[in-house]
Amino acid sequence: MPTVLKCVMTDKDLVERKAIKEVFSHVSMYLCLFHTLKSFSKQIKTKEMQITGEDKDKCLSILQSLAYSSSPEEYNKIYAKFCEQAPTSVIDYFNKNWHNIRDERTSYTMINGNLDNKTNNWLENSNGKLKQVLGIENTLIEFINSFFIWDRSHNIASATKAMKNFYTRPSVNNYSPCEQLYSEILTNKAFEYVQKELKAADFVTILHSDLHTHHCTIQSKSSSINDIVDPVQHIQLPTVIKNKGRPKGSSLTAIGRFKAKALLAYIEKKKIDKVKTTMKWLLLPNELIEASMNNEHKIKLKDLTITGSTIGDSFMEVNVNIDLLKNYCTEEVWEKIAQWVNDKRTKNIFHCSKCQEICGEKTVFCDCCCCWYDFDCVKISKIPRTKYWFCPDCRESQI
Repeated sequence: MPTVLKCVMTDKDLVERKAIKEVFSHVSMYLCLFHTLKSFSKQIKTKEMQITGEDKDKCLSILQSLAYSSSPEEYNKIYAKFCEQAPTSVIDYFNKNWHNIRDERTSYTMINGNLDNKTNNWLENSNGKLKQVLGIENTLIEFINSFFIWDRSHNIASATKAMKNFYTRPSVNNYSPCEQLYSEILTNKAFEYVQKELKAADFVTILHSDLHTHHCTIQSKSSSINDIVDPVQHIQLPTVIKNKGRPKGSSLTAIGRFKAKALLAYIEKKKIDKVKTTMKWLLLPNELIEASMNNEHKIKLKDLTITGSTIGDSFMEVNVNIDLLKNYCTEEVWEKIAQWVNDKRTKNIFHCSKCQEICGEKTVFCDCCCCWYDFDCVKISKIPRTKYWFCPDCRESQI
């Protein structure tokens, strides 16, 4: 068993954790993220620490961000913010009890053998269902009978869930041919990770290539999926060649009308469409964009109508890779754009795309144009519970 076990996850029971370390000294010890956040809320008290309710809420928000840090650099950045804004009593409590064991409870460290699982909630859920079936004060015979009833039901439910992963597929999808092949042989959860890696291919920079090999660099990213899938974003896929003509049924509805184009999030667009979208953010005319895409023209400084102070906030989005523009611009223009974007990201100030005022606390992000909007400007009262949200302007442009 000691050679198979890779990690153990518990709540912060010091006696229990000490005993486990004595028996399994080689395994990684993790703290359940749910219990960690619950402990923060329970131990940070307004009366004992002489803080206000507002201070407590603010501290809990920062501590949650610390727990979900995706890298040591992000953790240190948030920790510095915490030390600046939190009351001294809260800082002392955190440093004494939690800061020195951050390797056991932060998202970026929980990567060894846990399959990206950061809580024991699934186990707590199973225990709760088991208690409902077994009851209390049963005889041994009653207990055994009840246990096997639960075990049979649990196994059937698990098998059904596993079966759905392979036999249930979305009726409509926007998968590329390569993604479609992976989706047919992977579970839904595993495919999500592979799909993210495939989409990350847009951020790969080719340094040198020949007939048989490709040498490239990959942007640094979190290693939280290493237990689940090997990185594949460096694999260069063949260019997709569209079928000529108009295949039957590809662009018309059942009643003969043209199909509306599906509105895609920026991150889901093909590489060529991302380039076009980014050029539109530079406020370039359509004729110039088409000429650039056909390699008939390189964007020059005189073609730009924007400056470093007027460049859009869309370029601040982390998934926007400005390197895609490099081959379509002169060297002078490329250096200007790179400098403007770098300055923009350094300032990190977002404006509502509708009213142009600095964004308040209640804002929503459009996944198509990568702009931020105040709730009042788009007439919503809370963040929509959808995978992607599109602003009214993007929805109207689809029609």
